[in-house]
Amino acid sequence: MKNFDKIVDLIIKELLSVDDSEDTEKNIVMRLLKHGYKIDQIDEAFEFIIKKIREHHDEDGEERTISRKIRILTDREKYKMTSEAHRLLLEHYYNDNLSSRDLEDILSQIEQNNHILDTEHLEELIHRILFKKSAHSSRFYYQQIN
Repeated sequence: MKNFDKIVDLIIKELLSVDDSEDTEKNIVMRLLKHGYKIDQIDEAFEFIIKKIREHHDEDGEERTISRKIRILTDREKYKMTSEAHRLLLEHYYNDNLSSRDLEDILSQIEQNNHILDTEHLEELIHRILFKKSAHSSRFYYQQIN
C-alpha cells in the first residue's frame, strides 16, 4: 500500500504544479508508468483523488467551500505509521473529524514514538487528543459561566 500513497502524493504534486492542460493526466500516467508503477495502481490513485474532489461538490456540481488545506505528509511522517494508518488519518482530516491543529498535534505525537503506528494505535491517539481538547473546552466553558 505504500505504492498507493506514493502515487497519490506524486499525482497531487504534479496536478498542483501544472497549468490546465488536456494532456496533464496522460503525461502524469506516462511518467508514473516509466517509474515502474502499474496502470491499475495509477487508476486506483486517480479514482481516490477524484472521489475526494467530488465529495467537495454538491449535487448540482457547484463547488462547496473547502475548509481544509491540502496536507501532504513528509516522508518522515509517513514512515512512522502504516499505510493504512496514514490513509485513516487523512480520511479523518478531510472528513472534518480533525482540525488542522488536531492533525498537527497527532503528527507531533507520532514523530515522538519509537515504533511504527498502526490503525488501532492511531485511533487511540486520535481519541486521546480529541478527549483532551474536549475536556479543555468544557473547563473553559464552565469557568466562563461561573
